Amino acid sequence: MPQPEPQIFEALDTQHQKRIIQRFCQTLNGNELIAFYGELGSGKTFSIGIIAEYFGVAEPVSSPSFNLMNEYQGTVKIYHIDLYRIKDPVELEFLGWDYIIQSDGLILIEWAEKAENFLPPERIDFEIEYVVPQGRKLIITRKYT
Repeated sequence: MPQPEPQIFEALDTQHQKRIIQRFCQTLNGNELIAFYGELGSGKTFSIGIIAEYFGVAEPVSSPSFNLMNEYQGTVKIYHIDLYRIKDPVELEFLGWDYIIQSDGLILIEWAEKAENFLPPERIDFEIEYVVPQGRKLIITRKYT
């Protein structure tokens, strides 16, 4: 199956980025794996917070950098994984990686490049790039097997 072209959006500020992500959420069924890519401070956690809010999570979303994963319950189960501190992909086993990526719910992974060889082929890649001090380019690519 040919892969679809990436969708590219330019957000001028955080409010514009929020509206783009809310529209993106309308295309989700709540049972996807979304791999986030971007530099430190580019807005990965911010974007995940918008997705969690869309799916009914009332509590604030924070980066699980030290405990590696936070779970949230909204209209769907959300697993928010932050691989920033992973040094070796073998550490994924301690996280329960195989169980998590096969779980029902929305799996949102920051610093996904640290687990690139362990990501399922069917997923959504969500890349965030700086454009101007407040702007971001969002590149969303749906990958299928």
